Amino acid sequence: MAATRPEGLIMDLSRLRAELAKLDHLPGETPVVLANSAEGHGFSPVTLVENALYVADSPFAGSRYGDEAEEGEVPSNAGPAVFFWPAC
Repeated sequence: MAATRPEGLIMDLSRLRAELAKLDHLPGETPVVLANSAEGHGFSPVTLVENALYVADSPFAGSRYGDEAEEGEVPSNAGPAVFFWPAC
């Protein structure tokens, strides 16, 4: 069963922090798992959390610009974002 989520709300860092605060009763070794789709058709454990730059191309997808980005490659409207990388 997929989790219920508010329509139209994109997760930002303040909301993520509030959601994580609700989980403070769980043990530290509890896995963090990422859904592969909004419908919950697959799941992978998160293996890396990264801060990089992001530009939304649509409400559902965008482009990441990390340390490897070349000078002048990063659009002026890129802003900081938190990226969760799955194991697969």
